[in-house]
Amino acid sequence: MNGLHSGYAIAANPVIADRSILTPEALEFAGELVAAFRERIADLLTTRRMQRRRVEAGERPLPLESTSWIREADWQCAPVASDLLERPGTIAGPADRQSIARAVKSGCAMYVAQLEDGAVTMSEAQSTLRDAVHGDLPLSDVKSRRGRRTLPTFVLRPRPLEATDGHLFLNRRPVPAALVDAALFLFHNASALVAEGERPYFYLADVQSYQEARLWNDIFLFAEAQLALPIGTIKATVRIATSAAALQMNEILYALRRHSAGLHGLLLDSSREALVETCRRRGVPARVM
Repeated sequence: MNGLHSGYAIAANPVIADRSILTPEALEFAGELVAAFRERIADLLTTRRMQRRRVEAGERPLPLESTSWIREADWQCAPVASDLLERPGTIAGPADRQSIARAVKSGCAMYVAQLEDGAVTMSEAQSTLRDAVHGDLPLSDVKSRRGRRTLPTFVLRPRPLEATDGHLFLNRRPVPAALVDAALFLFHNASALVAEGERPYFYLADVQSYQEARLWNDIFLFAEAQLALPIGTIKATVRIATSAAALQMNEILYALRRHSAGLHGLLLDSSREALVETCRRRGVPARVM
């Protein structure tokens, strides 16, 4: 990892301080990420609140004129690795040891670790994910044909942008939980995943605009630079769950075009068709419910 030594180390509440996860180096990396993006998150949340008030007042979201060139242009996202293209057996659940052990024993191909459900502490969740990625969970009865453990692809679903972590502080202010989740997962696991031929994957359930997608793209670029990873190593699937986001699917993919793993839609039938067509045109997977 590139040297930081910036003085941005996060202070951790000793009650939850798992020192194998909250190492000085990990806290400094997380602190760098928070210092770089905390104010930008605050601005985006202000924009969200303003948009919500307009919708509550009866204003309907419309396609953005300023980004019409993105919708009309012929471009595609960077290719998605084959390990994410065909994943018929996906399970989502908390990042506790029992849930992940059950998922591994079930033979599922992908496990989406949801950090926002609060089933376990942040440090316990990160410790479990690190042990799972590194093959250190006690799963000796789970073997592949080659005698190695058959592990699913692990995908991190970070906490929402508006959430703060009340146990971690930078300059005496609680830090954005999503940044902590991303920072610790990447710091402890990115290199090991790449060494095994995989990647760090994210499921972004909280993106409501292309500006928020651009935020995540910049977070990934920052992390890749600090961890000496090639650009595009980190990949993310974005959930489209609001009408405003549904009108910005092209823009969201464009903002994440080097890091996109596609879109996942919780939409009405007409929007589902648009999502599938948008993903097909832009060369990424589409998942709809």
